[in-house]
Amino acid sequence: MKHTTSGLFAGIVLILAVGEQARGANVTKEGDGEAIVLAREHYLPTAGTIITEESANTMVEAAFKATVGEQEIAGTMTRNGTGEITREILSANKFRYLLESKTTTGRTKINGKEKASPEKTDPLVGIPVILERKDGKWSASLENGDHPSAEQKASLDKQVAAAEKDSDFGMYGDTPRKPGDKWDVDPAKLTDFGDAVGITGECRVEFLEVRKLHGVRCAVLKATFDLQGKTQGTGGASKMDIRMKGEAVSHRSIADMIDLEVVMDGTFTTNGSPKPQMTMHMEGPIRVTAKNTLKKP
Repeated sequence: MKHTTSGLFAGIVLILAVGEQARGANVTKEGDGEAIVLAREHYLPTAGTIITEESANTMVEAAFKATVGEQEIAGTMTRNGTGEITREILSANKFRYLLESKTTTGRTKINGKEKASPEKTDPLVGIPVILERKDGKWSASLENGDHPSAEQKASLDKQVAAAEKDSDFGMYGDTPRKPGDKWDVDPAKLTDFGDAVGITGECRVEFLEVRKLHGVRCAVLKATFDLQGKTQGTGGASKMDIRMKGEAVSHRSIADMIDLEVVMDGTFTTNGSPKPQMTMHMEGPIRVTAKNTLKKP
């Protein structure tokens, strides 16, 4: 899983875990099989490593019903999002974060008529950020020293919260695992997905096998989950109930302890009041993919 709001749920969102570990020291021999440590608490790769993350999420024609005042409407929604992030490891407790790009587009169809949704952007696109851990606490600041705007401050706070949560460690822990092992994960230790917080539900991980991906030896892991949370409900809107149910398969580098590829397929459901005097129910399929490439010093 990644934290980025990079563990597996990044838009669920997948975020990198963050510490320091000697290369190869996370692999041991146990009995008649190999026991592998999949994560370390607050782990970062070797200083000088550059990690590029490319992600995409798609929800196609999710059915919705809404009531606005006394009027009832029904239709479908489609949403597409892409993003690219670069992380440069500066030390065992510090890295540079650069959101290279992030786009979100969509369309709504009601009674056969389509309406495009405006593209959303992130206030940190193109602005280098420094995340650093001191005295056991993470902080985030603009690298140029500028005082962040309110919107930028909100995005920085999300980066800090994700780093503090360390969802990779929450997902895998540092217990040596072997193919065939299964374990339950506390949802509270996972990265919040979308705008939802207070995650509850069930998540179970299975270590399927060890396989090479592009020449890199990886642990193949499958997570099965049924998670619920609520949005914050700002701007006059009440809290929305959000549910995500599905499976995610990741290829996790054994040497670098990072998910190189993740594919998640599931169903996204939301209920509540997104705007004053409006209630809505929506449900549809969602796919989230993420790919990490490493450039080592």
